[in-house]
Amino acid sequence: MNEHVTYGLNLYIKDTDPQSAVLLKGDWGCGKTHFIKEWIQKQKQDKSSACDVVYVSLFGISSLNGLKDAVNKAISPIMYKVEKYKKDVLKAAKVVLKYDSTIADIKDAIIQYELNPLDLLAQLNLSENSKEYKLFVLDDVERCDIPLKELFGFVDYLFEHVGCRVVLIVGKTDLQDAKWKETLHKYQEKIVGREYVIEPDVAVAVSAFVDEIATIYPSSYAFLSQHKDAIAAVWRASKYNNLRSLRQCIRSFVEIFEPLDKGAEKMKFEFFVNYQAYSLEYYNGDKSVLSDINKHLIVGYLNNNSPAKTILDKYNEVCPVLNCRLFELEYLTDIKRSVFEGKDITEELNWKIKSIEEKSLYERLREIVYLDNREVEELIREAKAYLASPVVNVIDYIYVVYALCYWNEKSVCVLKKSFEKDCLNKIVAWLRINMIPSELAITERKIHRGLEIQDREVKIARFSWLASEVERAMTELKNEVKEPILNYLENISNENVEDVVSQMYQVDIYQRAHYTSQALFDRVNVKKFCLNVRKLNNRSKMHLAEGLDVRYGQNYRDDDYRSIFGGEKAALEEIMRNFDAYQQQSAKMTKIVYNRLLAPLKHALERLG
Repeated sequence: MNEHVTYGLNLYIKDTDPQSAVLLKGDWGCGKTHFIKEWIQKQKQDKSSACDVVYVSLFGISSLNGLKDAVNKAISPIMYKVEKYKKDVLKAAKVVLKYDSTIADIKDAIIQYELNPLDLLAQLNLSENSKEYKLFVLDDVERCDIPLKELFGFVDYLFEHVGCRVVLIVGKTDLQDAKWKETLHKYQEKIVGREYVIEPDVAVAVSAFVDEIATIYPSSYAFLSQHKDAIAAVWRASKYNNLRSLRQCIRSFVEIFEPLDKGAEKMKFEFFVNYQAYSLEYYNGDKSVLSDINKHLIVGYLNNNSPAKTILDKYNEVCPVLNCRLFELEYLTDIKRSVFEGKDITEELNWKIKSIEEKSLYERLREIVYLDNREVEELIREAKAYLASPVVNVIDYIYVVYALCYWNEKSVCVLKKSFEKDCLNKIVAWLRINMIPSELAITERKIHRGLEIQDREVKIARFSWLASEVERAMTELKNEVKEPILNYLENISNENVEDVVSQMYQVDIYQRAHYTSQALFDRVNVKKFCLNVRKLNNRSKMHLAEGLDVRYGQNYRDDDYRSIFGGEKAALEEIMRNFDAYQQQSAKMTKIVYNRLLAPLKHALERLG
């Protein structure tokens, strides 16, 4: 992709009198440093080349003296700030600078108490006997604090008075202040003879990043080597240019992949491409939007202008190529816990691998008719022991309960009278742990998915009783979980606004938001709520508006809508009056934000009549 840049640099170092520098530009993380170091390595391997390349990063250098020190150290670490006698100094000069001449060729004036390698280099390069020359690669130009005019003056000195070539590498200049850009424009013509833009070469980068892990992570290397094209395809779909974030993603993934059990290659691939897309958005995008994306997916309510929908739409075209969906709910929870929270998800993934590679206990119980009597007894004992253990995967647990209830009805096995109650207690214990605001919708979804088995198979009295009791217990626990939102609303702040919106996004299997199925604001201190909303920054106000959209934008029939929200009509009117008053006193942008907040409230009041 950047062959024209390589060609241009090769011509530049062959030019006997270029009288200007080369400028390489590109987005941050696009691979500029990687590209130039690869090129430098090739120059070092070319024994016929007269060019000796010196690489210096300007990152963090704040003065011209600091830059000179860095250059001197790069030229000759041995001679850097070393005080020696003439013979010792010149002897070192011959070795380090490859200068083959006599002591008499160098003027006595140059050699003082402290040898300056750059000054000595000027004398060597400009002498008639000099066959080699230095090329200085000055990287991270935009990240140094040296005034650009002084920096360009130093560059001019290097090729005018020292006889060197210079390559400048600069990242995004659009983030620099106006004065920096003005100076760059003013002096660039005199200093820079040729400009090139480095484009991110994803194919080369992917190979390089995967090859880096060959020794340290052999299993991950073998896996990722098979999927280089998919890695490149997801990266292109992300529409980001920061290859550094792709390297971070690969490095983070291998820590997850190495301890995984063997097998389930398709699942591992689907998990990886989902992990890659999520990580690229995490490193490059808006983390607040990303943290809410699974809520958007669960709700199934995506406004065309929603930031979450914008993210999802980017990857639509690559999904058929990968033959799988990205931002898939099946993987999203584990990925979020790993990327956002740094949690170890090995156990969860190994369970999925095991469930794919091996027939589940429920599947084996379904095929019990193919077993002999001894094998049946062993399998029943295994199932009972499994149900006596704490619940790990609630869907599998419920399936096994159903299977034993079924075979008990067929007189294949005998269950004690307390069987259903014992299983119920285990499931309720699991619910108490998982019935929390952030996991409410997912937990309820899992329970419904387990209990639906009797709709697909046949209804069994003992299992039906258990199902109704699980539903009742879940409803009670859900009601307990609901109450925190009242406290959140009254004390809403920039820190907890995401918790408020998170709970508004929680939905059940029928796409009904839990907190839209009850009146809330009639139980909230509205005055306190409004005063705290006023203190929110505009980002948090907009986030709250999204939650109100979900709450009041559900497609209920008018009668149902009035039944659900009618009790808070007076509170909504009071909130509207307060927000209207705040809007009148606000600056222009905040007025726009208040309009956004008022829109779902107006919609609600219009429907309430």
